[in-house]
Amino acid sequence: SYEGGILIENSSQTFEFKKETGIYYIHAILYDKYGQSKQIISKSLNVTTPSSKTENQSTKTFSPTNDKSICGIINFLYQKSNKNIENEINITASSYSTGNEPRYSLSFDDLNKFHCSKNTPNSWICYEFKNHRIIPTHYTIRTMCGGSNAGHLRNWVIECSTDNNSWETIDEEVNNSSLNGKNYVHTFKINKQISTEFRYIRIRSTGKDWCNSNWLTLNLFEIYG
Repeated sequence: SYEGGILIENSSQTFEFKKETGIYYIHAILYDKYGQSKQIISKSLNVTTPSSKTENQSTKTFSPTNDKSICGIINFLYQKSNKNIENEINITASSYSTGNEPRYSLSFDDLNKFHCSKNTPNSWICYEFKNHRIIPTHYTIRTMCGGSNAGHLRNWVIECSTDNNSWETIDEEVNNSSLNGKNYVHTFKINKQISTEFRYIRIRSTGKDWCNSNWLTLNLFEIYG
């Protein structure tokens, strides 16, 4: 006999239950071939089984559009959180200049705000998805409000991680002029398409910017996948 779950297989001492995650209690009496009771087993099981995905676990796909609208994963979370994006994404950076904090790299509603690192080689900004995992296919960057040949990105890599320790480069741009201008918007297809579900994604500067310095600046970053 048993309590909780539905017994679907019983062979000697093997029991299998088809049931949702939870704690279940088993009480079993084992008999010998003569029908005599030989052993009594009472045990509680903490069962974890795959179940239907919750809202946070459900799969959504976001693809870039041909126009200049920026409606990917981060924008979706921005709207879902009533623009309290810090509830969904933790943003960190190698450094930042006063008044240009990392959170300003997600300035969906303000073209004049932007993140700016200190003038340091290999500067980076990282986005940690607290409640979701992403499989990136494209990304969009919108530049800050400075004109051409200002501190816009010129050489960079996109790196991803599952644990914030080991990083995998999924895209690299060298001497790219797509972002050399005021509030330029450009979408990049990721060179290395992989199926890993990542928690962290970061942009890291790998060379001089368009004013021949080492600033990492951007007004907006978006991910699709």
